[in-house]
Amino acid sequence: MGIKDYTTCLKYNPTDGKVWYYKARALALAGKTTEALQTVQHGIATKTHHIDKLKKLRKAILSGDKIPYHVPCSN
Repeated sequence: MGIKDYTTCLKYNPTDGKVWYYKARALALAGKTTEALQTVQHGIATKTHHIDKLKKLRKAILSGDKIPYHVPCSN
């Protein structure tokens, strides 16, 4: 899935923390740091059970750590 696909998914289910995480990660990997951090904040605001993953992603983005790619069947 691409960033546009995640955006579409969020139009239909704006509280899906996993999709917010995936979108933020995709943005970070694309070098869109500001958008990625904003997306993380939106995801955290949903009070999702993925909040810890979102916070770890935010920390990785801010510190310049390696952003992991999605591994198929890792959900």
